[in-house]
Amino acid sequence: LPDGSPVYFDRLASEADKIIVINRVKPHTAFRGPAGHGLLKIPVIGAILTFASQITADAASATIALLCLTGFATPTRWAFGSLSDRYPARYLIFGLALACCLGMAALGASVLESSAAWDLALLYLGSTLLGVSYGGMQSATLVCAYRLAGNSRLAQVSVLWNVTFDLGTGLGAMLTGIIAARTGFPAAFGFLSIAAVLSAILI
Repeated sequence: LPDGSPVYFDRLASEADKIIVINRVKPHTAFRGPAGHGLLKIPVIGAILTFASQITADAASATIALLCLTGFATPTRWAFGSLSDRYPARYLIFGLALACCLGMAALGASVLESSAAWDLALLYLGSTLLGVSYGGMQSATLVCAYRLAGNSRLAQVSVLWNVTFDLGTGLGAMLTGIIAARTGFPAAFGFLSIAAVLSAILI
């Protein structure tokens, strides 16, 4: 690259007549916070991935909820990777944190709702909002982290980002299980919703 950063290329691919580049080759941009992404936002994903079958009436509902989460996470991750290069990532992350908060609130309400139709509607809405937040956060925060670190520390930041990501997922499942065992899932989801609000405020 112009700044001296190395670009690695597969030997066999380099022998092809033509190469189609699907993505840009460049450092990512614009970090604002050190490691809050994994520890404050990803716990909600660990919670729903672990306990989806326990907050729904049947396996089919749990499957659809998880499909909403993962189905929206993939395109959102791509979209926010592009948006993070064009707009201040701080505002994107703030919006995604609020989406996470609303998603957890919807999940908590789905557990309390007595109407089966509203229960499923809130469940799928909450899962969709979490999917959007989950996918967007992955790109927006990683894009941010690389800019803050600079080219000389990309490897360390990549490790830290992945560690907090995985740690947050595990902590979310553990904390949800502990709180739900004592007070129920609505309280557990409420706690995670407040954590998402705090993360938005701290950004």
